[in-house]
Amino acid sequence: MNYIENNINDIPLKYYISLLKSKWKSDYYSAIDYANKTISTTTTTILRELARYELVLLYSRMNNFEKSKEIFDTLKNNITNISSYARRIIIPGLKALAEKLNQDFEFLKCYSGSYEESDVQRAIIEYSKARRLLSEEEYNEAYDKFINGFLYARRFNHPAMMCAGLNSATWWIRNKDKKKALIIANLLEYYIGYYFDDFNYIYNWIDTIINAKELNNDIRVLGLLKIIRNALIAFPDLKTLMGNMQCPVFKIEEYALNKKLNYFIYKKAKKG
Repeated sequence: MNYIENNINDIPLKYYISLLKSKWKSDYYSAIDYANKTISTTTTTILRELARYELVLLYSRMNNFEKSKEIFDTLKNNITNISSYARRIIIPGLKALAEKLNQDFEFLKCYSGSYEESDVQRAIIEYSKARRLLSEEEYNEAYDKFINGFLYARRFNHPAMMCAGLNSATWWIRNKDKKKALIIANLLEYYIGYYFDDFNYIYNWIDTIINAKELNNDIRVLGLLKIIRNALIAFPDLKTLMGNMQCPVFKIEEYALNKKLNYFIYKKAKKG
């Protein structure tokens, strides 16, 4: 991505690449700025509508649903001017957002004949089905859809989409089947460690992992909490971010490892 950005002269395309990079870093305000610059400077319909699509996603992620709906309507009205290639990228995301924003998706069906063809689109569709099942409190069925979405996302190696699926699967099944939740939480922990190093991006996922481990009396949660404690010592500004986590507050203390403590840990672990 950096190579492409440094070797093209197309200013609107540079803005669009900067938009994607800012979104991946969770710098949403910069991403919105680059999206608007792309829209105002490009002469190509596909790039303009792709940037507009990113705006819908960004405002939705920031919980500014009114602005997201406003841009969604604009994009919806422009759908006839978008090439079939761009529709294959945009329509699956619009379908998921239509349900989230309580918007009508029927108008898009005549354009969506081929949008289920790629793995990225299949992943989005599976996640959309899972969210609909959650609204019906069908948690086991939703879990299956989230896992299906993760498997599709893994095929085209999209780390954020993979972890989003694993996170949702863990969170919504944890009170129904804690053992199943722990298995997926451990997989989520692996992929987070492999792909990400920005705590601002992953703290919600860590919250889910901690909850799943605590429910299972998994002693390994202490190692994760110690990492978080050390991070808070090194980076005090993280405390503001940590305040939004849904997990219970643990007090971590250090004890000398001896036979008595070993036996205590053994009994606790066995109960899980």
